[in-house]
Amino acid sequence: MPVETLPETADPQDHAAAMGDQAALWKAIATLSPRQRAVIVLHCFEGRTLTQIADIIGCSLDAVKSQLGRALTRLRVDPDIRTMNLKELQR
Repeated sequence: MPVETLPETADPQDHAAAMGDQAALWKAIATLSPRQRAVIVLHCFEGRTLTQIADIIGCSLDAVKSQLGRALTRLRVDPDIRTMNLKELQR
């Protein structure tokens, strides 16, 4: 039966590609040291402050900053995730 208005179009986002990007990101995160991985997950995915992370993992704030910096450096050069929009994957 015809209708006066057309339904909204489908979401233009490529969900299959997003799932592949997410899998690549978690694969890269898995290559980090346990402490670097914890800092990345707590900060980027759980939104914890660096001070909170230091309390959670039982180290100094400077150690957290160092681990975060090293982890981000390693992730930035990973060929599978270098071109991703990481903000989109955090949702």
